[in-house]
Amino acid sequence: MDLISDSELKIFREKLNSYSGLNDSNYEYGYFDAIEDIVPLEPEDRIGRLLELKPLENDEILPLDCL
Repeated sequence: MDLISDSELKIFREKLNSYSGLNDSNYEYGYFDAIEDIVPLEPEDRIGRLLELKPLENDEILPLDCL
């Protein structure tokens, strides 16, 4: 999978500040104020409820849906 690069994250943060009204800009989307922080996700954050209930067995192969 393709993850966001540092330069893309920098651009996102700049746009977030502009759109939320934190700096002078022609844009203002107040709902961005609800974003308090952007943090990296840990592996534990990516485990869904079903996988938590029934973890994979050793050497078990399952299809992966990336959409």
